[in-house]
Amino acid sequence: MLVFLIVGAAGLVLLLGSLLLDGVLDSVLPSFDLPGGDVISGPALGAFVTAFGAMGAIVSSAGAGTGVACLAGLGAGLLLGALVAVVTRSMVRTATDATPRSLDLVGLTGTVVTAIPADGLGEISVRLAGAPHKLNARSAAAVLAGTTVEVTEVLSSTSVRVTARA
Repeated sequence: MLVFLIVGAAGLVLLLGSLLLDGVLDSVLPSFDLPGGDVISGPALGAFVTAFGAMGAIVSSAGAGTGVACLAGLGAGLLLGALVAVVTRSMVRTATDATPRSLDLVGLTGTVVTAIPADGLGEISVRLAGAPHKLNARSAAAVLAGTTVEVTEVLSSTSVRVTARA
């Protein structure tokens, strides 16, 4: 039973290390590149070894022989290792939103922070991809602070042309 506990503890250390060090162990562990992609990852291997040791210790402490404990540990390890592999693989392949571009500002509405004089420079605040952005703004007509405006043109990465919304 002590051997199973040591194996389980080593698996837990491997599992926590692979989760906390995020890929550092991937450079140490051999890579298993199969046709379907990386099937055996650090977390999956750690989960397998932990489940193998834990289940082996449980079955062994219940009075079963070493062979039965190894088979039970192997079954538990394969089950948990496969589950962790599926979960981590799906997390790695999760799609992300597109990176916002300057042209995405056109058509957005915002609020004037610093008044914009006619053909002068002021500041507006807009939300792009859920994040607030403060930009320099120009307008053909004077616009007072607090007015809602629409971005009509991107002049540079930090400057836009706006028109007041009624």
